Amino acid sequence: MDNDKPSLLLVDRRVLHRERIKMRLETLYNVTDFVVLADALRHARLRPPAGMVICEDQARGEDFHFLQSLRLEPAFSSLPIIVILAEESPAQSARAMHAGATSCLAKPYLPSTLVRLISTALSQECEHRWDALPALPAAALKSSVAMFNAAAERVAAGQPIPYAEINAGCQPLLQAVNADGVGDLLQAVRQHDDYTYAHSLRVAIFLAVFGRNIGLSATQQSVLTSGGLLHDLGKTTIPSLLLNKPGHLTDSEYGIMKGHVAAGTDILQKSPDLPEGVLIIAGQHHEKLDGSGYPNGLPGSRLNELARMAAIVDIFSALTDRRVYKPTMTADDAFALMVTQMTAQLDMPLLHAFRQILYDTHIAQPEPVRLPA
Repeated sequence: MDNDKPSLLLVDRRVLHRERIKMRLETLYNVTDFVVLADALRHARLRPPAGMVICEDQARGEDFHFLQSLRLEPAFSSLPIIVILAEESPAQSARAMHAGATSCLAKPYLPSTLVRLISTALSQECEHRWDALPALPAAALKSSVAMFNAAAERVAAGQPIPYAEINAGCQPLLQAVNADGVGDLLQAVRQHDDYTYAHSLRVAIFLAVFGRNIGLSATQQSVLTSGGLLHDLGKTTIPSLLLNKPGHLTDSEYGIMKGHVAAGTDILQKSPDLPEGVLIIAGQHHEKLDGSGYPNGLPGSRLNELARMAAIVDIFSALTDRRVYKPTMTADDAFALMVTQMTAQLDMPLLHAFRQILYDTHIAQPEPVRLPA
């Protein structure tokens, strides 16, 4: 079992359908499957899952009674539960929702649709838990996800993204960072199931901390934070199955993935009031000092401080992020890899400064030295 993956319970009497669903979901989640609802309930009480998928059994109704019972227990009152209906039926869907389903999906359906419903439900539950945080980090998280989602909607509609909205959405995040609320922010977003948003927020937080501690102005910190939150906006154009694919990408898939940089730049260039620094972060966060980066293979002589900082933070965050296709790396291991294997690619003085800032501010904790027995 991968402890970095959320756990799901899958309940389905039909063997072939259950096995197909489990095979598809196991790339993203730890899935435990059951034939009998009562067995799933006993397991859920002992090991509360992140969510459940229940397949309706020819409208027999007992599944919905199970939902009602589950919702009465405080531990499961807000548990994300997706119900797969045997056929399209508005009345049956309404009954399931009334009983406590988070959302419903009718057969036949696309696996990607089920994945999207699960991810949305898990993300919304994560956001619901933000209400228990102190006011400042809670406001910062809610503001950032609202801004990120609004930007994605504008992208889908082909509309420009006004910088005034972006900047306003990032101000609570900057306030939380400047009030030393970084730990709460990073911990609270860790279990968010939208990996692009979670990674983008972490990059924005780290860039804000970086800029603050090297003495950049408030305006420059706003540019860094905005650029961090929008740097991967182009990934909204990449198929979700490719974004979350476990294992190595093929050359063709990697080419599609790299296209997110150009796509993001094209999107942001539609916003005439956007500061150049935001465009630099979005367009150059994968460039390397030795010219081996993409999309343009720019050498170090053409990469300013913003691009160099963005490259460092993006790599560090990716290495330490929760991802479906790799284990989470500790801060120590991530810095060790970056220092030893990316000497020619990254700005080493800036990397050492970033490392020291995270340790000095206790955002990252150095691992204790292990003495031989």
